[in-house]
Amino acid sequence: MPCCELHPRVMTPEDEQRELEALPADWWPPGVLERLSRVAAFYDGAPVFLTGATGFVGTLVLEKLLRSCPGVSTVYVLVRDKKGVPLRERLRAHLDKVVFSKARAACPDYLRKVVAVAGDCTQPGLGISPADAAELTGRVSVVFHVAATVRFDADLRTATVTNVGSTCEVIALAKRMPNLKAFVYMSTAYSHAPRDEIDEKFYPPALKAEELLKLISVMDDEQLAQLLPLLMGDWPNTYTFTKAIAEDLIHSEAVGLPASIIRPSIVSSTYQEPLALWVGNMYGPTAAGAGSSVGLLHAMHMDRSALVDGVPADMVANATLACAWDTWCRHSSQTPTQRATAEPVIYNYVSTPRHPISWDLLCRYVQKGTDYPSIRNLWVAYVVLLKEKYLYVIAAVVLHLIPAMIVDSFLYLKGMKPILWNMYSKIHMVSQALEPFWTKEWTFKDDNVVSLLVRLGEADRKLFPFDIADYDWECHLANTMRGFRLYIMNESFDNLEAARKRYHRLLVLHYTLLSIGSAVLLLVLWRILAAHIGL
Repeated sequence: MPCCELHPRVMTPEDEQRELEALPADWWPPGVLERLSRVAAFYDGAPVFLTGATGFVGTLVLEKLLRSCPGVSTVYVLVRDKKGVPLRERLRAHLDKVVFSKARAACPDYLRKVVAVAGDCTQPGLGISPADAAELTGRVSVVFHVAATVRFDADLRTATVTNVGSTCEVIALAKRMPNLKAFVYMSTAYSHAPRDEIDEKFYPPALKAEELLKLISVMDDEQLAQLLPLLMGDWPNTYTFTKAIAEDLIHSEAVGLPASIIRPSIVSSTYQEPLALWVGNMYGPTAAGAGSSVGLLHAMHMDRSALVDGVPADMVANATLACAWDTWCRHSSQTPTQRATAEPVIYNYVSTPRHPISWDLLCRYVQKGTDYPSIRNLWVAYVVLLKEKYLYVIAAVVLHLIPAMIVDSFLYLKGMKPILWNMYSKIHMVSQALEPFWTKEWTFKDDNVVSLLVRLGEADRKLFPFDIADYDWECHLANTMRGFRLYIMNESFDNLEAARKRYHRLLVLHYTLLSIGSAVLLLVLWRILAAHIGL
């Protein structure tokens, strides 16, 4: 306490930090979190190389680096030349997206810090020119390999070249970096989906990387398609299959490097930052959620009692940046002899061990979001969850295919293009690809993630929040439809009242048809019963 107004107390840095840590993060003066954060300090003066910077999670990793790591020197991002648009213009258009609005304010010189590197993950050497490769190897100290094809239905050649071949090339590049402090590879918690229990350790894949790369080089697409079931075995799709092989590549080729693997489970829209509910793609679960929100998807083959493992995208980005710091801490604390043989560290970033939720409860939370419908809703948003496959097939015929035939026939007679049948065909393909994740439950271990959280200071936990125990499932899921209408349907809230009125009319029509259908069914049953007993 001060002894008088003329002699205020002189606070030590430790006193200041203790007082700040007692306050909510929003009350901290601007810049204090970044100044006290050891994770942010790790990136001071660091040139970073990031692949997948235009993808969903990669975008958030780039955004967080610019917004919360003011000392980062340069972020080199691998960008593919596309549709004749100059590389710099494509990067500029990406950085001008709304998701970077806060990063642009926090980092006014973002255009200088983010450097586009022409390349392609499907090409040898990542398609990088010798001059760019020399600059990267001579300067970069932190590498994030986030690029991947996340399509579950990708053919084996595409999945292998992108997920395995690119990893091989990034490792080769990282080995040539004398200043390398951390190399983080983003995999998936389901890379070893055939197993029931998945720990934070390496497991043998079905095939070695060199064997798979050799196969795709000597076989055509038809031969690969015929061989695919035999190659994959119990792996549910080419995405998880190739991710397991890429992990094994890290295991064998990145020994001695300050390397780690982060395995997020199902990645959902952002929880809090930089924009709540932002979503950047329409693949997998996002596509299913969007289809349900607009009243298109009504039946799902799912075990409602099974636990779902999902993590918000912004928490994944925060965990990824913290993993790089932890990788460096672990590596630098070892002796040279230990480093030479040290295995890369694996972080399972999952929710079920410490914050579980069932599919049934998740869907009930999402259903609360129907107060934010889209103006383009095709029908009322509801989903029937069915564990038995035959019941799901019946429900899909009744709720999807029959309505599709009726509506498309009407459109055809009106001289318009039928749309629903094709839409449901795509939906059923996505649903089939996701069935293994909707009907099975895994046991994950996340000891390394918990250990990382313990080592973080209070400033780090507030600046890079990723403790899944702090995640509010109900609040996030109940507002999911708001995110879909904003970022998937691209609708502002100006038409929200009109959308609600339209949704109310659909609701009245839905219950009217349901009542009529129920009455007709009861009448038919009564007639059958009457005929049977001779009334």
